[in-house]
Amino acid sequence: PEIFALCGDVCFPKMIIQKSIRLIDGNHIFGETETAGSKAQKIGDLIRENLADYDKELIVQDFHVFFGTRVKGNFHVFRYDYSKTKNQLCMSEVPLPAEHSDIILCEGTGKEDFRNHWQYYNEKNINHRTSRAVYQCMYETLSMTEEKTVGRIPQLSGLYREGNCRFFGIVNDGKRYYFGTDGIREVSDKEIDGLPQVEWRNHCFEITDPYTMELKKGAQPQPFDKEATPFLSTKKRNC
Repeated sequence: PEIFALCGDVCFPKMIIQKSIRLIDGNHIFGETETAGSKAQKIGDLIRENLADYDKELIVQDFHVFFGTRVKGNFHVFRYDYSKTKNQLCMSEVPLPAEHSDIILCEGTGKEDFRNHWQYYNEKNINHRTSRAVYQCMYETLSMTEEKTVGRIPQLSGLYREGNCRFFGIVNDGKRYYFGTDGIREVSDKEIDGLPQVEWRNHCFEITDPYTMELKKGAQPQPFDKEATPFLSTKKRNC
């Protein structure tokens, strides 16, 4: 069970993540007794080896690759930061919160908008210290940011203590979106049956019926706490 993310310059990180996934899925890179540190080192070595043969003129800015893994029920996250000016790649482990849900890291052109919103979401309220608070803050940030390089639909996947990585579909303003290899795209009714392992969520992080696009029967409501979120947009909310 592994998970990847990237930000900054896109071309090389996208290529190396795709290669890493193919090697992992084919059991060509990790052994059965790997530790989190040995996994991270192998991913770092793979990045460095490919970076050495890559035309640096094609890299227009710094980039960051993030790698999350689970070993014996414990989660670990590592980051690989490339400096274009120094032509240097640095690897480090990201500390994880031990007692409650929280932000692990925040990068990219929209990070300042997110952090400004988060100071309100992180105050004590009904969603305090929950993963849905982080998601709701991200959703509002994406819907309101003026940064043109920031997408408007969350791209979401999850890593759990058991099983493989899980993918999420997003219901947004009466449309369905799924994070696939080609980026975000709207999903039609006919395609839903072909995505049986996808869990659908709405803007409140509520479990959603992808056919009706309403709260799934029996699912728990996860309302916004409007007392703690003065930056909420004026869009109509159903929660």
